[in-house]
Amino acid sequence: MDKRNSQDNPYRYINSFAKFGSKDGYKPGLERIEQLLAYFGHPESKLKIIHVAGSNGKGSTIAFLESIYYSAGYKVGAYTSPHLLEFNERIRVNKEFITTTELAEIVAEIKAAVKWLSTTPYGCPSYFEIVTVIAFLYFYRKGVDLVMLEVGLGGRLDATNVIKKPLLSVITSISLEHTAILGDSIIEIAREKAGIIKSNCPVLTAVNNKDALEVIRELSFNNKATLKSIDNLFTFILKESGLEGQVFSLKYRGLGLKAAGLEEGKNREKFKELEGDYFIKLPGKHQLRNAVLAVAVVAENTPEFKVDKQDLVAGLKTAFIPGRLELFSKKPQVMLDGAHNPESLSSLIEFLLSNTGELGKKIVVLSILKDKDIFAMIRLFKLLDSVELIITDNGNERALPPDKIKSIADELGIPNLLYPDIRTAIKQALLKISEGDFLCITGSLYTVGAAKKYLLSNNS
Repeated sequence: MDKRNSQDNPYRYINSFAKFGSKDGYKPGLERIEQLLAYFGHPESKLKIIHVAGSNGKGSTIAFLESIYYSAGYKVGAYTSPHLLEFNERIRVNKEFITTTELAEIVAEIKAAVKWLSTTPYGCPSYFEIVTVIAFLYFYRKGVDLVMLEVGLGGRLDATNVIKKPLLSVITSISLEHTAILGDSIIEIAREKAGIIKSNCPVLTAVNNKDALEVIRELSFNNKATLKSIDNLFTFILKESGLEGQVFSLKYRGLGLKAAGLEEGKNREKFKELEGDYFIKLPGKHQLRNAVLAVAVVAENTPEFKVDKQDLVAGLKTAFIPGRLELFSKKPQVMLDGAHNPESLSSLIEFLLSNTGELGKKIVVLSILKDKDIFAMIRLFKLLDSVELIITDNGNERALPPDKIKSIADELGIPNLLYPDIRTAIKQALLKISEGDFLCITGSLYTVGAAKKYLLSNNS
């Protein structure tokens, strides 16, 4: 029997818990998940974990690391969010999603623990706490060698921060997001993200904002954690770029050794061995920083998890993450990108300017969540020539009403149309494009997920 339709449906149970954006959906703090994990003998303490936080680039960096370590022959677990099409995408071992049967088995065990916890002063856990416990139990029971663990929101009070001793703490980038929760300045947000830094655990970062870096340096110093920045370690230059991938060259920089936490000698040689040209099929110049950060993580982690240069090359080459500058179709040209804040949308616009400049119209199907900097995001579309927005609702409970997006687009003088649902919006967008035009669907991973489901069902 298909568990999705049965009374023991694990998805129905998981979805019964409050999600972020709903009442009681955000429960900062580690007390509840600590109690749940204690109930199961703390499986997270028996795992070797690379913990990844940041405003953008977490999923891509994990995709690179997952692919590299898999190519090197390790059994790799990966925990990411949100999912694009199916819940099971969130929890993977060797790039294979957790099955419905495996999920149902763990959920059946968790029910008793949740029932008990709900009777205590700690109260009922949230959706994300439940899913995080499922992931830890699954990875432990599958006997993985290494886990790539993505922070859900912030860092300091995120459920994933229950781990005590990661192999590495990784911070990808920091920009203004979730300001009502994380703070309304880069410094405040950096302090929340850098809350994943642990005592004597190395820290690697691709953050290049001066104020954010200062916070990361301070917290690293206070925790006696060695900090290394990719900008101190390497120079990297884009050599070729297109809709289906790019090539970059990597060279050891060797500057600011003290700031980078490097020692001259063996460490220098370790990083110099990584010099060369690399191909990644993830398009977009911003992916270079994520790829280089993954390379730095591998180099730092080498004593315990050795990776040969050929495995590094193969891993970077084969890494893929759906919904990030994903070229869904060549005829017509349709791209899916989950840009969800001004920083990630700026990267998308930069990519479109660099790679679609000679094309005709740019039609953009757009739906954004209501907790974003909407005006800053929509204003970026003014950088594109011949652009038209097709504004809609992605169906998520956190989606901003499309008429509010339209009012901002009208104010900025950006041509736009509004359709009530994403299926209608895509259908109308496809009718509007002709040969030489380009359709991009963006604003949120939830927008991309809903769009991809429709497009796949329409093509089947």
